[in-house]
Amino acid sequence: MMVALERQDSAQLSFLFASNSDAAQNHREYEQEFIRWHTRAKDNITEPEEPDMIDQIETLYGEYIISFEELRQMQEYKGSSQARQFYYQVTFPLFESIKEECRALLELNQEKMLLLQTQAEERASRAIFSTSLLSLSAMLSGLFMALYLSGQVSRPIGDLILKMKRIAEGDYQQQINIQGDDEIAVLATEFNAMSEKLKRYERMNVNKI
Repeated sequence: MMVALERQDSAQLSFLFASNSDAAQNHREYEQEFIRWHTRAKDNITEPEEPDMIDQIETLYGEYIISFEELRQMQEYKGSSQARQFYYQVTFPLFESIKEECRALLELNQEKMLLLQTQAEERASRAIFSTSLLSLSAMLSGLFMALYLSGQVSRPIGDLILKMKRIAEGDYQQQINIQGDDEIAVLATEFNAMSEKLKRYERMNVNKI
């Protein structure tokens, strides 16, 4: 809208100071462009302040179009001097007012986009932090579980080795208390049976002696 408005102002200056016969036609073309962009803004309202701002632009622009028609009439019937005076007193102030309203509308949307971008970056940062924390927790849980399972496996084996050494030294009272049906539990059962047999064998030998 701001670009189309500035082109219209240039067309008016060309009409006033250069007597350009195409200026009026150019002005009408940029009028249509301005209205097209204004309609898009009206159909794409996202902020509570926008309706009042767009309505204000529409009101001022209506006055601006009327002022240009008056300017053309004045140029034709009253001369360039009065037309130029009318431009500086009426038309140009309207141009400035519309441009200021368009700039305010632009800044409002830019601030909103910046806010949304900041919020999106904050959400992304939180998501990255949460994902990293979850990954770290999963890694630590896996490590603790691996250490626990390793201990569950190595502890009975260590106990078995120790008691086998004691049996080798002649202490046949050794027993391993491991419940379950896995390989280590089967091995512990066999060890206990062996220990019991050695104990009976030693008692039998003592009785013979």
